[in-house]
Amino acid sequence: MSDIEKNSFRFGEDDFSENYLNEILEKCKIFLEGELQEAELQYIDNSIEVLLDNYRYEEVLSIVKDLISVNPFDYENYYRAGFCLFRMNEPTLAYRSLNKAQSLNPNDSAIMIEKAMVCIHINRLKEAAINLKKAYYLDKEDPRVFFSYGIIYKRIGKFEKAVKFLKKAAKLDPEDSEVLYLLAHCYRDMRNYGFAMDTIEKYLVLEPKCSDGWAFKGQILERLNRIERALNSFSTSIALDPLNLSALFSFVELNISLRKYKIAMDSLNQALVFNSTNFAIYFKLGEILMLKQDFFAAAAQFTKAIIANRKFASSYVERAYCNLKIGEYALALHDFHNALIFATKDGKGLWGSFGKWGFKLGDEDSKYISHFEDILKIDSSNNTTWLHLAEIKLDYKNPHHALIALSNALANKPMNGKAFFILSRLAYRLGNVKQGLAYLRAAFKADKSLLENFKKKTPIVYYSRIFKSLFDDLIEKS
Repeated sequence: MSDIEKNSFRFGEDDFSENYLNEILEKCKIFLEGELQEAELQYIDNSIEVLLDNYRYEEVLSIVKDLISVNPFDYENYYRAGFCLFRMNEPTLAYRSLNKAQSLNPNDSAIMIEKAMVCIHINRLKEAAINLKKAYYLDKEDPRVFFSYGIIYKRIGKFEKAVKFLKKAAKLDPEDSEVLYLLAHCYRDMRNYGFAMDTIEKYLVLEPKCSDGWAFKGQILERLNRIERALNSFSTSIALDPLNLSALFSFVELNISLRKYKIAMDSLNQALVFNSTNFAIYFKLGEILMLKQDFFAAAAQFTKAIIANRKFASSYVERAYCNLKIGEYALALHDFHNALIFATKDGKGLWGSFGKWGFKLGDEDSKYISHFEDILKIDSSNNTTWLHLAEIKLDYKNPHHALIALSNALANKPMNGKAFFILSRLAYRLGNVKQGLAYLRAAFKADKSLLENFKKKTPIVYYSRIFKSLFDDLIEKS
């Protein structure tokens, strides 16, 4: 009988349990409080490796700091500290620690590669490449060097080069699932969905319980128009991790495109069990209910989305649309106002017609104008709104204020057809017919749709002899 058989040598279920890890942590602390002997140091070193394998980075960092205080010239402990800090999302501190390790041992490829990974994270790609080149000349068969180069080339959009390095890394270490995952993403970005599918399937053989892997597979299947298989992949991803909202929304969007609204809504409601405060889920429920023309229920979901995140402008916009559909114009206007407050600078241009809802409300003149002025308080550079305001001031026979609004609209903006048209109206209002005609001609030349609108609104003038004589050349071209 062999020694293995005699001692029944096998790993039990508790050998790497939480209790076991806590036991070795306590033992390490006891050793660190006393005078460290060779045997104790060896035990601590072995324990660190076990703890790192179990992602106990904070505990390892604490042990390593104590070891550094005992021996401040051991490069390995600075390397370990940098390794842990990087995985604890402290790249700046990790960089400093790895710098110290490198100064104590300038010829360690592991330090160079880890430092390169930190440099990639903080976007110091040149410095990362320098470290990787040094590491390569120390060990030309280290797969981590090729993997890191792959990350750099993917980052800068050179996918073919990234693939070349990643394939080399995969050849050197076929069991490294991270390499395959990144390689699959490169193939996807190159729109080579066949290779992307082959690669992600190899990845899932190594990592069958990775929710993101199944979600990625679903995305590729969807692009290959294998809809049922894509839905199955998204379902697997959600089953593995109910908090994976990327997989959830991909699954929901695909069902919406198939008009399977009930399945989409059931999935979202199930997700609320785990994500009861997630505004995006309520927002998506509202969007589906809008597709079903159930505007009352949709508005209720958008309200829940607003309660979960009061600064998400789109929730106010969609609820405003629902309120318009059910005739609640005052509530719609109020929602548009809130949307303006929280909209990004780029999004503010969407609300040029905000003030026009005053027509629906039957507002008095001053209040109607104030709707436009509210927009300009929030976004004074909104060219469209200044033009609206100029038109309204003209309608209310206030040419002086119309001229001020028009001046603001045209500040640092090129003249367009709409602006020329308002200038023509302003000139007519001030009694300058000749100037009015010149501006009207410029408006029609700049924007042919204005001439068409003029024809629809004032056909008698449009077909009159005098109008034909003045604008005959433009009418023939329209």
